Amino acid sequence: MKRCIRIGCIAAALAVVLSSAVGAMPPQTGNATAYTYTLDAESGWIRTQDAYLTGEVLFLNEPLNKPEDIAVRGGALYVADTGAGRVLRYNLATGDTAELGAGILQSPTGVFVTEEGNVYVADPDKAAVFLLSPGGELLREFGRPQTSTFGENSIYKPRKVAVDGNGILSIVSDGAYDGIVQLSPDGEFLGYFGYNSVPMSLLELFQDKFFTEAQKAQLFNKLPLSFYNLAINPQGILYTVTQGTDSGAVKEHNVTGVNLLSENIPGESNFTDIAVGPDGQILAVTETGLVYEYDSDGSLLFSFGGRASTSERSGLVTVASGVAVDENAQLYVLDGERGLVHTYLSTDFADRLHSAVRQYRAGDYEQCMVNLEALLGQVGNVKVVYDYLGKNAFQLQQYEEAAAYYRNAGNPAGYSEAFWEIRNRNMSWVVPAAFALILALAVLSAVFSRVRRRRPVPSECPIKAKENRFVADLCFAVRFFRHPFASYYEVQTGRKGNWLSALILYLLAFLAFSLNFLFRGFSFATNSLDNTSPFYVIMMFFLPVGLFLISSYMVSEISDGKGRFKTMFIGMAYALTPFICILPVVTLLTHVLTLNEAFLVSMGSGIAYVWTGALLVIALRELHDYEFRQAFVNILLALFLMIIILFVCSLVGMFWDRVLDMVTSIVKEVKYRVGI
Repeated sequence: MKRCIRIGCIAAALAVVLSSAVGAMPPQTGNATAYTYTLDAESGWIRTQDAYLTGEVLFLNEPLNKPEDIAVRGGALYVADTGAGRVLRYNLATGDTAELGAGILQSPTGVFVTEEGNVYVADPDKAAVFLLSPGGELLREFGRPQTSTFGENSIYKPRKVAVDGNGILSIVSDGAYDGIVQLSPDGEFLGYFGYNSVPMSLLELFQDKFFTEAQKAQLFNKLPLSFYNLAINPQGILYTVTQGTDSGAVKEHNVTGVNLLSENIPGESNFTDIAVGPDGQILAVTETGLVYEYDSDGSLLFSFGGRASTSERSGLVTVASGVAVDENAQLYVLDGERGLVHTYLSTDFADRLHSAVRQYRAGDYEQCMVNLEALLGQVGNVKVVYDYLGKNAFQLQQYEEAAAYYRNAGNPAGYSEAFWEIRNRNMSWVVPAAFALILALAVLSAVFSRVRRRRPVPSECPIKAKENRFVADLCFAVRFFRHPFASYYEVQTGRKGNWLSALILYLLAFLAFSLNFLFRGFSFATNSLDNTSPFYVIMMFFLPVGLFLISSYMVSEISDGKGRFKTMFIGMAYALTPFICILPVVTLLTHVLTLNEAFLVSMGSGIAYVWTGALLVIALRELHDYEFRQAFVNILLALFLMIIILFVCSLVGMFWDRVLDMVTSIVKEVKYRVGI
């Protein structure tokens, strides 16, 4: 009996020890990664349900030696174990491993596996790409191309490689700024593919336009960024990531190498690898371990993961160097710093979204709608779900519903397409209504003209305006459309214009600006009352107007200008007349036009601003008795003075806290001394 009790106590103690040991181990399966985020309808980041859960962490017992690339094919994981000079094949079902390329490779940094199981390995230290059989035998070596078209000074240090179904190699080479090096199956150089454009500043654009070729050769020494990594889908479409840029970091290249994705898709400047999923989704991983997943059009589905900076957790990496995805949408992220591979299992949320994307691409729009509506109830106000609802409704010719979904998604381009179809459907009554309106206006105009012939009335003002100077000065603004020079002469002599009417014109101009700034049609809207402070709108209008008025007056005071501040205040108000009259019409047009007619909106806005600028030049000429050249010089100097004022104010703002602290210290010191 005592022996049984003793054995039971020992067993209990062992159970406690084992349970504490298991509790101290990092979680291996079924745990959430770092929070999953996506975009809401206002293009802001929001946390959503977990898209992936952590799976097993591979190579915990025998970490790899600074691995730099990873691939998955046929139930096996292939890792370019750079520090060990080999490719390691890991059987995902059994856990068995096999070495490939030992004694052949030196520092492999890129690996690609074909459907037949052949392995292409990029090795920059060997300056070659090696083709290995499934058993590891060397089949071919792709060294530096010997053709003259490759160039004698071109660098050839392959870091990453991808191969299409025809056996054409696409190679990312260190220092290859001209693009991706492409080789035929026989190793013949086919040319460079794809490119990264070089952004130019305004000064450089000016130099490029007006400088000679010799001058430009000395000045323009910018090199485009080279690609960092690449992937290829079963159709042979290439995808690339580029480091050091926030614009176009992720690219999908067509057959001519042109990027098909937006330059402004969400992402970061430190992507290290890219992969393509079974449903066409694009996955890119950053050096800090964040995984961004996009659909085939570059729309963000979600982002998750992160860096293990303070604690070791499954799903969090130290330095991510590779990402791969298998046919079941299971992810593998390579931690190059620790030599581990983290696996991620998709959740019901991710599976539903993948299924909806797959159904949409297959044309099964009705079933896709069912999936998306279930997702909408599951995750709420998510941009990508509303976006796909809009796409499906559009394909089902439910244009009103599509427009509503696109509006919820914050997608002006999609909304514009749906609105185009809605407008075309209603053209049967819009055209007769417009014709009737034009006819009615013509009849009213004829009647008004007949009445005017019987009883003449000044065109610029009602009869009662003569009895009220304020009303007459407001109506006087109409004359600036036809007789600006004569009108400004009357302002200069003081016969027209006063402080109050000018103030009303400024307020009307601000109203026109505010309407155009905040209440454009959805297809053209960039701001709204929900995301814009009223104080910001006030500053956007009155700060430049007020600064220009003061700066121009100060310049005129030192350049023999004859105008007084009052006449300048009034004259500038009348210069805003086109702004007041045209901009509300442009705002109204944004509610009935689509992005296909955006040029009309741009043209209307341009006319308003250019006409206002022309009246401003005429105002300076007439009010100060300038020549046109002097008026332009006044404007340029006024703009320069505005920049100086803003710069000084920004400096004062930066040091304002220090000034307040200094003043407070002085006051305290004075009080202390006086008290003594």
